[in-house]
Amino acid sequence: MRQQIEVLVYNRNKANVKQPYLFARPGEFTKPYRGKDFDEIEFVPEKEILESESESETDDLTVIEKDVADVMDLSESAAQTRHTWSKNEKIALECQFQKNINLEKVPCKLECLNAIKNQSCLARFTWKHIKYAVKNLITSRRRSLKKC
Repeated sequence: MRQQIEVLVYNRNKANVKQPYLFARPGEFTKPYRGKDFDEIEFVPEKEILESESESETDDLTVIEKDVADVMDLSESAAQTRHTWSKNEKIALECQFQKNINLEKVPCKLECLNAIKNQSCLARFTWKHIKYAVKNLITSRRRSLKKC
């Protein structure tokens, strides 16, 4: 992986690109270059890139590795902690999504966003958190009904 990152960084520097995530997230900026070989693209001349491996380059590389890890969600901080839903939050979910729970239907994004607007205790959550909380409620009810 280190060698691949070095190739990306070398080509990014050669192309005089200042945006660090250009190769990780292609978009409008890369349209003029799509379908072209690397040799066909005209680059702005830039000072020579030293090929020698020095400490500063190694430090730069570790910073870049951390950036790539953040983009790919590989960093240690990317691990999310579990949230225990409070009684008020559970009641709000059950009231807001009673129909979905009875029909065993996972709510869509719009329904989750409406619930966030209507219930102040759900305002700190994203719509995906709400969606998966309702999904887990449906799953737990299904399991409890199978046991009976």
